[in-house]
Amino acid sequence: MTTVSGNYYGRLITNGLVLMLDAIKRDSYPRLGTQWYDISRNNNNCSLINGPSFTNKNGGDIVFDGIDDYATINDSNSLNFGTGDFTVILWINGVTSYPGETKTIIWKGSRFDQNIAGWSLVWAGVPQELYLIVSDDVSRNEHLISGFGQGWDGYKMIGFKRQNGVLYFINDGVVTNLVVTNNKNVNNSYPLFIAKSGVYNGSNLSCSIPKILIYNRALSDSEILLNNNTLIDKYNNIWKDNYIWIDTNIWQNKIT
Repeated sequence: MTTVSGNYYGRLITNGLVLMLDAIKRDSYPRLGTQWYDISRNNNNCSLINGPSFTNKNGGDIVFDGIDDYATINDSNSLNFGTGDFTVILWINGVTSYPGETKTIIWKGSRFDQNIAGWSLVWAGVPQELYLIVSDDVSRNEHLISGFGQGWDGYKMIGFKRQNGVLYFINDGVVTNLVVTNNKNVNNSYPLFIAKSGVYNGSNLSCSIPKILIYNRALSDSEILLNNNTLIDKYNNIWKDNYIWIDTNIWQNKIT
């Protein structure tokens, strides 16, 4: 058999990385338990609440049931970016639309009806739409992201970045300038929530998530595309047909 391996992070960009949750890597999620460990070396470890499950699909996903499952990460200085640049990226699968309900992908502060410092990606409204919210204690930007109201099947890389006071949306490695000026101080003391909002009851999202990356800088468009291309084949069921997981960052070819 042929063994393929790379450095620990593969080709993923690591400069400025402050959070990396990776369900594929056993030292990030050891296949059971309620801790999803941060392997960025910043100790932003994640607690799985009410029983999110693990599946071996494509090497590893954390599955949230959309009822009461969610995850939290304690507040830390490394997750507060003030008025500066930052980037948030998730690989996420199997998202369902919930017309008329507010459902949350990732949340660290912010809400629709009140000025609370922080940021979030949420579905809301009728018809349901995806919103990026970035706010401080005085005002907020609520930006509708077109084309995501019906959810999706399959793996998708989504996220956003703030670069030089401008917001950009990330969709499968493609970066779109939202033409939104935003220099808001997003610092707060809230935990980071995954698949749930910290302020809206019933905002739990049904989905599966293999990987979350957060950076304390704005990645370039080419870096974002590289991150996407590093995993796009795997999360569209190409790798799993040819390789079997044997150890941290090592796959063994089942064919040769």
